[in-house]
Parts: sequence; C-alpha cells; structure tokens
Amino acid sequence: MLNHKIDIDCAQTGILNRHVLAALSGGADSVALVHLLHEKHLQGKIKLTIAHFEHGIRGEESKEDQAFVVELSKRLNLPLITESANVLKEAERTGEGLESCARRLRHEFLNRAREQSGADVIATAHHKGDQAETVLMHILRGGGLSGAKGMRETDGVYVRPLLSCSKEQLVQYLVSIGESWREDSTNLMKDNPRNFLRLEAIPRLQAAYPGAEDALCRFSEIARDEDDYMDGQAQKAFAEMAECFLGVWILKNTSQYPVALLRRVIRKIAPEFGFEEIEKIRTCARRVSLPNGWWAMGRDDFVYLAPPFEVPKETPFCFDKCMHFGALCEIRPTNEAPLKGAGVCVERVNPAPLEGACIRTRRDGDFMRPLGMGGKKKLLSDIMIDRKIPLPLRERIPVVARDREILWIVGFDISESIKTSENTEGISIKAILNHKYGGEPQ
Repeated sequence: MLNHKIDIDCAQTGILNRHVLAALSGGADSVALVHLLHEKHLQGKIKLTIAHFEHGIRGEESKEDQAFVVELSKRLNLPLITESANVLKEAERTGEGLESCARRLRHEFLNRAREQSGADVIATAHHKGDQAETVLMHILRGGGLSGAKGMRETDGVYVRPLLSCSKEQLVQYLVSIGESWREDSTNLMKDNPRNFLRLEAIPRLQAAYPGAEDALCRFSEIARDEDDYMDGQAQKAFAEMAECFLGVWILKNTSQYPVALLRRVIRKIAPEFGFEEIEKIRTCARRVSLPNGWWAMGRDDFVYLAPPFEVPKETPFCFDKCMHFGALCEIRPTNEAPLKGAGVCVERVNPAPLEGACIRTRRDGDFMRPLGMGGKKKLLSDIMIDRKIPLPLRERIPVVARDREILWIVGFDISESIKTSENTEGISIKAILNHKYGGEPQ
C-alpha cells in the first residue's frame, strides 16, 4: 500500500495526463520513483514506461541489476526498454572520465528510449541529497549563482519529482511496502568528487550543522530565483550594448554596466568560456588570446570579442551579378540612389577602372587614392586609422582592389580612381555588410 508521506504531485511536476519514461537503475531511489509513479499510472493520471541502461562497469553486478529491473517490470506489468554498453571501452576510446562517459551514454540512451516509446518526459530519481551534493560541488568549483541553483524540478524533457524528498524517506517508503533494491558498490568508493561529498563532506556538515542538507537545497531555490532575474537583466543589457559586425562582437559603453551583468553578456556570446577567460575579456586593455582561436581587445569603453576567422578566398569583381565574399558581405548591381547607412551602402562609380578587380581583405602595402585628394596615394592602414575603424575589424573589412591599389573600402570610402564625372557613365553598386555573421548569442 502506498505510503502517503511521499506523494508526487502530477500537476506541479507537469506530468499529469502525460507519458512518462522513468529511468530505473535498480537502486533505492529509482525503485521508489517507479513505485510512486506506478501508483499514478494505476490511478490513470499518467502512462508509464521504464528504461534501464546496463553500463557494464561492475561486470556481473551490472547484469544482476538488469535482471532485477526485468523482474520488477514484469511484476508491475510495465513496459521496459533496456540497452547495454561497454562504458570502460568507450571512455578509453574518447579519453573521457569514466563517470562523465557513463553519464553521457546514459543520457543518449534515455533520449533514444523516449523517442522509441513515444514518451513525453523522462523522470529521474534525483532527491534532496543529490541536490545538496550538486550545489556544494558547483560552489566549490566557483560556479556562481548559475551553478548554485542546482537542478530544476522540470528541465526540458527531464522531470525530477523527488527533489523535495530525502534519501531516508525513500528508503523508509520502500521498507514500508516491502520492496527490495540493488546496492551499487561503486557508490561506496571515495574515488570521485561526488562520492567524497556524499560519504564524507555532507555527513560531517550535517553533524556540525544539523539541517545543512536542507539549507543547501533552500539556498539553491534562492539562487535559482535570483539567477533567473539576473539573466533577464543581462538579456536587456545585451540588447542595449552588444552588436555583431563582420563576425566580431562589439560591446559598447561597458563601464556603464555592473560587472555582474557584463560577465553574463560575455557568457551569452561565448558560453564555453569559464571565469578566468571571461575576466580576461572583461578587463583587457589590449589584444589577448583566448582558447579555440578566439581573441579579445578592450579600448575606449568598448570590448571587442572575435571568434576564429578564416579569410575568404579572393573573389573576382563583376558588374552584372550578385557577389558573395564569404559570409562577410554581399555586393550587387542596383538602381538605388547613393546611400550610406549602418552596414549598407550604395555607391555610384566609374566601371572602367574596376575591370579585372577583385574582392578581398587588406594586405601589407595596400594603398588608395582617397576621394578628394587629387589622386594622391595613401596607405590603406593610415586611411583605416584616420577613419577610426576599430583594429579588430580592419582584417575583416572587404576591399575591392586591383593589384595593390584599393578602389573601394566596402562600406566606407571609394577611390578617386573610380569616381564618376560628366564624361563617364556610372553604375550603382550596393554592398551589405553582414551584421549577424559570427552566430547568435546563447
């Protein structure tokens, strides 16, 4: 008979009238979860399928776990999906840690099982103790509020109906209904951080601070609410200060925003970076290299953040068709009037000098005859400095060139060599510089 001291609120957890796939390892937590969900299944509140992943780490013990799960599924008359894997071999192949490899394979299996069964959600047996361990582990890693918020009761297709229950409650529940479970011997080994926290740190904290586990879980709820609020503020700040131009993220007026918001804006752009990389970006006063080919530069209350950049191949310039220069820009003939705008321009030019020209990026020794200087030469590098084009953008701005002579700094200046006059029949060309190249923020 169901112990009503533990009950799953189907409406609160979002599983009412839904098909639930319950992850069943055979341990006390997951066995309790299956029994509690089975009660809801019998009441017609949910449809239930169970799934078991046999990871092979513990040899015969793993196979005995699987046999236990098969017997339980038959006894409860529930459909079961199982899969086996050799986690040891896979971890050796990929170079992953054993625990992280097992977690990845298990998640991949559960997602396949959900699709196979047609289930709406995947229920896992994480409980209050797991939450406390997770929060403490993230705090010790310096995870900030985002780490301290721990696990959510509902997270995409995953639901965790037992987060408010303690391990002791779950064990007592199983004893009260006369149900057995399997013990995982690896859970008693202090050879990984989580097991150390579970077996050593948290029991000592509980002894010194009775209620420490509850306090950590309560802290996670507070952190979750505050992190959600800060994320909302960071989204507003992002919309105000961030722009992606030619693949370079530009953050403006950075000193006007609190450090906490600036960190979160940077994390939206490059979520793979940790605290140290984010601090480098936030505080840089010159160019700094970052992992995976990224780099950043700070100047005049701006921060420039650039992902890896592969220079597009040189493209022949044509008058009669649309041209794409990699992902940086598009140039095409037009009938529009001359225009200068943010990332868009229309120029009226003399086509004759453009015969044989190409679209490319700058090179050492490039020069131009700037409009209005009577044909006098000037180095392209000096022109870009005079135009105050930010250094991080200079290597990405397309130019139309013939040999070393620059005829058009696309989006900025045309050369005296291609200006129109009363004696020349000009053509109009339109350039659109890509504001979104470089990806969307997370």
